[in-house]
Amino acid sequence: MKVNETLLCCQACGIALKQNQRSFECIYCSKIYPVDKGILVIENEDNVDLRINDELLDLYRFRFEKLYFDRAIESEVEFVGRVHSIEFPEFHAELLRPVLKGKVVADLGCGQLPYIHAFSSSGLKEYYAFDLNRESLDIAWRNYRGSFPLHLVQCGVKKVPLPANSIDAIVSSEVIEHLDRPLEYLQEIHRICKVGGYLSISTPCASIYLYPHNFFGLLKNPLSAKQWWQQLNAHKHWKAALSWHPALRPSILRSWLERTDFSVVRHETRLWYYGTPLQPAWGFFKWLERAGVKSAGAIFSRYLRVTERLLRANIPLLRWAGIRQFALCRK
Repeated sequence: MKVNETLLCCQACGIALKQNQRSFECIYCSKIYPVDKGILVIENEDNVDLRINDELLDLYRFRFEKLYFDRAIESEVEFVGRVHSIEFPEFHAELLRPVLKGKVVADLGCGQLPYIHAFSSSGLKEYYAFDLNRESLDIAWRNYRGSFPLHLVQCGVKKVPLPANSIDAIVSSEVIEHLDRPLEYLQEIHRICKVGGYLSISTPCASIYLYPHNFFGLLKNPLSAKQWWQQLNAHKHWKAALSWHPALRPSILRSWLERTDFSVVRHETRLWYYGTPLQPAWGFFKWLERAGVKSAGAIFSRYLRVTERLLRANIPLLRWAGIRQFALCRK
C-alpha cells in the first residue's frame, strides 16, 4: 500500500507521515503507525458506539454469490430488491463525477466501499477511505479492483489525519446519523476540504416516518404519537434518536450544512420505500414469482428504475419521497 507521505498526517501532532517498510512514522514526533495487511492503522477510538449491528453482511458475497448472511437467496425478486437497497450510495459517484478528474477524494466512514466501482471511470487521482471497523476494511481491501490508488485507513472521523484544506471531494455515506456530535463532524469535513471543494453527503430522510404504515400504526396505538413526533423531529431529540438510527428532515440537513459554511448545490432523495411492513409492490412481485412468472424479478427491477426516475423528476412532494437524501455541497 503506497500512501502519499505528504497527505496523511500524525494524529498526535498533525505533521506529515513518512512510509517505512511496514509502518508510517511521523517526521516530527516519531510516532509509529503500523500497516497491517494493507491497512494503515491510525487509531481505534475505543468506547465509540456507532450503533451498528454486530453481525456484518459481506456486501460483495451478497452481490456475487447471493448469500444474505449465511442464507442463499433463491428468489430473484428478493435478490433484486435487496441489491437495490444497497446500490443507492453509488449516487455519490454520479454527483461528483464531473469534478473528479485528477482530484483527491476522502471517504469518511467508508465501510466496505460497495460503491467504489462506480468511481472507476471518473479519472480521480487518489481515494482515501477511513473507517473504524476493521472487518469492513478487510472486505473492501479484498474486493477492490479499481483503476486508481485506494488507501484504506483504520481511523474514526472525530479527527481525520489529513491537513486542513487538502481534499478536493469528500464522501460521507450514511455516517452522520450514527454520531453523537453531527455538527462537529461537519466542521471536521469543512476543515479538510479545499476552498471550492465538494462534499457529497447522504443520510436517512424523514420521509421514512410519513409512509402509510406509520399512520396505520398511530390509529392502532395513539399513545405512539409522541414517539412518532420525536422521530419526525430527531434533531431536537438527538441523544435519544441515535438508538433508533435517526432520519432528518431535508430542511434540517440543509440548515446544518449551511451552518458549517457549505453551500448546497443539489439536494434530492433516492430509494423509494417499497420495503414498508405492508410491502405492497415487493409482495405483488413475489406473488407473481410464486405463480410461475419467470420474469417477475426483471419486471420488479424495471419497476424500481421507474420509481428512481420519479424521484429525480423534481415533482413537488414526490422529490422528497425517497428514504435516503443526498446533498452535494461546495465549500
